[in-house]
Amino acid sequence: MEETYFTPEEQKLIVSQFRQLLRYTRDVTHADDVKKVRTIIANGIKENHYRRDKYGINPTIRNMTTALLLCEKISPDRNMIITVLLYNLCKSEFMSEAEIREAIRRPVGATTIDGVKRRTRAGMGRCQAGF
Repeated sequence: MEETYFTPEEQKLIVSQFRQLLRYTRDVTHADDVKKVRTIIANGIKENHYRRDKYGINPTIRNMTTALLLCEKISPDRNMIITVLLYNLCKSEFMSEAEIREAIRRPVGATTIDGVKRRTRAGMGRCQAGF
């Protein structure tokens, strides 16, 4: 990945988040998934598909944080995790961690992956969460 894309603080954070995500998902993801996702993200960075938003937030960090939140709250399946991590390449809309939290915490909140998908449209972009 390009050295200038991540600040030194972000580099430490992304490594920590990645390790944490691997611990959460070891039962549903495969080693090939990890390699493919890393390659796709690296290529997306090189091709300038991942850009900081108007607030300067790094989308790779945001997507990793969202994936971790999903893992902590509802144990997503392989496709949902991959969709969240590759969100910016699949769909140009902004899906924040707050939107995921809101979908889960509503009075009639999402308790399943399908519930989160219906409320946030995650995995419903052009790629249809395909991997």
